[in-house]
Amino acid sequence: MKWIVALIICFGDNCQPGWVPTDTFASKADCEMYSELYVKQAQILYPESQGQLFCIVEEALAEAKDMAVKEGVILKPAPTLAQLNEFLIKNPPAPSLPQ
Repeated sequence: MKWIVALIICFGDNCQPGWVPTDTFASKADCEMYSELYVKQAQILYPESQGQLFCIVEEALAEAKDMAVKEGVILKPAPTLAQLNEFLIKNPPAPSLPQ
């Protein structure tokens, strides 16, 4: 079985489903480790956002895409972890002020 990271990310009331178009993972555990790193980087980039990540089998993503088309929902690929890291290197977050 091949595993893929699926996600839902929300900015306020605007939520968008998608998936992370990386290589597939051989195990759910590998997928979950990647997901934990992804969440940490996404929280730095999008501190006002909320969301959830799921590790699903490749076939479930295909079914979700088909269902989304029928429902008129657009599933978009999300940035990969490497892309998030690259963006953070080029655009480091401003240091927070001491409280």
